[in-house]
Amino acid sequence: MTPKALKVFDNIQKGEQKAVIITLIIGEVLYVLTSPKLYNISREKAVLALKIILETKNIVTEEKTITLKALNLFASVSLDFPNCFLLAKKEVKSFKDILTFDKKLK
Repeated sequence: MTPKALKVFDNIQKGEQKAVIITLIIGEVLYVLTSPKLYNISREKAVLALKIILETKNIVTEEKTITLKALNLFASVSLDFPNCFLLAKKEVKSFKDILTFDKKLK
C-alpha cells in the first residue's frame, strides 16, 4: 500500500476521517483483484480483504447487510458481484423474483 493510502486508513481508524464506499466500487475492486489478467487473487482472499475494510470503524457502505451477504456469496459461487448483489438483495428484502435475461440467475 502506498504511504498516502496508509495515511488515509490510519486517519480513518483514528476517527479523524470517515469514508464512504459505494457498492459500485466494491464490484470494480473485486473485478480487478480477481481478474486473471490483473491481480488474479482468489475470490476468497479478495472477499476477506474487502470485509476487513468494510467492517472498519468510520467506513460506511451502502446497504451494508446486503453487501456483506453478496460478498459471502461471491466467495462461494462463480457468479459476478452484480449478480451476487441482486441475489442477496432479493433474500434480504424478501423479493419474490428477479426479472432478468441473465440465464445464470434463472
